[in-house]
Amino acid sequence: MVRSYSLHMDRHLWRYELARPDVVTREVTEDAGVGGPFSDDWIDILTDSNSGLSELSASEWDLREIPQYVLDYAPLVFLHSDEQYWPSDPAEHLQHVLPRLRKSQSPGDQILSLTNLSTLNKYEGGEAVFLSSKDDIQDLPLWIRSSHNIPVPYKHNIYDLVRQGNRSNGDNINEVAEREGWLSVGSKRAEKKRQEPKCAMNEGPIMAVGGDFQQSTSEGGYSPASAVLVVIEKENDVRDAFWFYFNSYNQGNKVLNIRFGNHVGDWEHSMVRFQGGNPKAIFTSRHSFGSSAYSYDAVEKIGKRPVVLPFNLLYDTTTRGPLWDPTILSLKSYTYDVTTDILRASNLSPQASTSWFYFRGRWGDKLYDLSDKRQYRFAGEYHYSTGPTGPRFKNLGRRLVCQNEKACAIRDSIR
Repeated sequence: MVRSYSLHMDRHLWRYELARPDVVTREVTEDAGVGGPFSDDWIDILTDSNSGLSELSASEWDLREIPQYVLDYAPLVFLHSDEQYWPSDPAEHLQHVLPRLRKSQSPGDQILSLTNLSTLNKYEGGEAVFLSSKDDIQDLPLWIRSSHNIPVPYKHNIYDLVRQGNRSNGDNINEVAEREGWLSVGSKRAEKKRQEPKCAMNEGPIMAVGGDFQQSTSEGGYSPASAVLVVIEKENDVRDAFWFYFNSYNQGNKVLNIRFGNHVGDWEHSMVRFQGGNPKAIFTSRHSFGSSAYSYDAVEKIGKRPVVLPFNLLYDTTTRGPLWDPTILSLKSYTYDVTTDILRASNLSPQASTSWFYFRGRWGDKLYDLSDKRQYRFAGEYHYSTGPTGPRFKNLGRRLVCQNEKACAIRDSIR
């Protein structure tokens, strides 16, 4: 048995339905806007590795399935109360940058999209390519602030639903993890588990349900910015669910009232490690290449979903700004086989592009020279730094929970 899909979009959601394989229907209202969930660049059925979706077998769809528990325990993101640069959509970001090589020359006039980004790898393997802003960043163009992506406010006081995490009962969480077999696990090759037909799609909006917190667009928390979910199967019945959040601009930290580390483009992530469908630990990246993770029991939650800040775990109530639920509507989700380096669009977003994932270059400008009037250096740190690489280069095949495995300890308290 094979499946075929047509994509229907209304003002509020992408909705996938069974249909003829040769039909893709898009219904867009005039105020749909640019980028966000309506960005055509996320959709590709002709030039990407996901072409021919209508011909996929049931066993191939198994390799693309996102387990429901991944959504049930998906992180909720409290954006900072003083945030100035909001979540961005990678497709919209590409409309405001140009590819540049190390020596500032342009590799051509190619129009960038998520469906062709990996073609830039033909220039010195892609590692010499930088996606440079068309605008002077110091002019603070509107697209780097992405204020149109501020999550929709909730109709009720969402802060009252946050509950504290719990400490362990005396057992060292790292010893428990080792005993249960999820502390250090290797990647495994994805297997086609079943041959019988099975439903591969969820109809209607994507919704994550976590305990006493059931989310929908009518409640709030929705942002047009697309989060990216990458689920990886590992040994000992372990799955790692990576949630990637993109910003068109990162404002660095201040040291002695001097700001360092600003850069165009920013990929940060949270990762939830599951064993047997149960959440065990969570890691949240930081600009300092954070080296700690926390037990699932230790973190604060709404319902059973962990609550995070983009670059830290939530424990300071004064920093709580708008709450973003990345599972609602504009989520782009994938499964990834680390051993074969194959990324598959998942059953939740089967036409999502994959080319962008394999781009080896930087998602922002190259480090500005000191001769550039915008640049300065103090104590070895630069005011403007180089943009980051993408999710593929965030150590997705890690054995431990942390991105930096050389110094990784799971903590049982966030305080």
